[in-house]
Amino acid sequence: MTIWIPDYTAIAAFRENPEAFRLKYRLHLVPATPGDKMRAGSALHAGRRVLFAGGSVEDAVQAARAHRGEAPGARNAEHVERLMRAYAAVYPRDAEPFEVVANEAYCEARIHALRCTGSNATNYSVLQTGTFCFDFCGILDSAIRFPDSSEYVMDCKSTGASLNAAWQTTMALGDQFTGYVALRRALGHRCDGYFVDAIHVNDYIRKGATVPTVDLERDFVRLGPVPVPPWRVERWTRDMQYTLAQIAELERTRGLDTPWPIYQNWPYGKVDEYRDFYETPAELHSETAKLFERRAWSPRAVADE
Repeated sequence: MTIWIPDYTAIAAFRENPEAFRLKYRLHLVPATPGDKMRAGSALHAGRRVLFAGGSVEDAVQAARAHRGEAPGARNAEHVERLMRAYAAVYPRDAEPFEVVANEAYCEARIHALRCTGSNATNYSVLQTGTFCFDFCGILDSAIRFPDSSEYVMDCKSTGASLNAAWQTTMALGDQFTGYVALRRALGHRCDGYFVDAIHVNDYIRKGATVPTVDLERDFVRLGPVPVPPWRVERWTRDMQYTLAQIAELERTRGLDTPWPIYQNWPYGKVDEYRDFYETPAELHSETAKLFERRAWSPRAVADE
């Protein structure tokens, strides 16, 4: 079994569906062509990165379009450009109340639940001292500092979901952002909490139009600041300990060559891209795997792109 460094994307995938986690993050099987939604989201991140690095709106638009590519789809290059221009209009860089101190950076650190001792600790270890620690990584979209010296992580969240009150409440409770706070603190930085920088990526095209519409008032929401006290990080750490123990147990008892539980926790009732594996017996999975590419998930490589 290969050593891997947990990140939020992989952990969330396991909690949603252990079998999809095994296929994607441990066997590295991914669809040959990314979905329309994934391409658009990555493109918006690319454009935002340029803006936060001090680039012009035109530079950001070019980066977003180049990242999206000219492949067809509702969330096409034209729609991505409109969203990028609208984002820059809603949040002009020269009017932001903060400075950017980190921008689309890969981060990796050892997280300590209490106090980690021993130089031979592995990725996830319950040490004989009774303390717990694990390596954790992720892509920090941005870290921002306000005039009062307070600092926050800001995560850009592109989504097809409506940015209504229910969605915002869910985001405020999201442990993804608590994990980013824990990661930044573990690296020795001040981090008081987080903001969510949300962009609604609509795919509904009205009659007579060629791309989805962009609503300046509804399609852009910033949620925060959400303070993160120490007890919340400790709870997140204990939750991670529980999940990592579940993964380790499945690796020990089933290995990586035997299917893991499915659980059917698919968001919005949409089955994920690994359906062919769920509908065929294990002895046929080697043939099913030929429909996919083997490409290891690497947050570091994604940040470098």
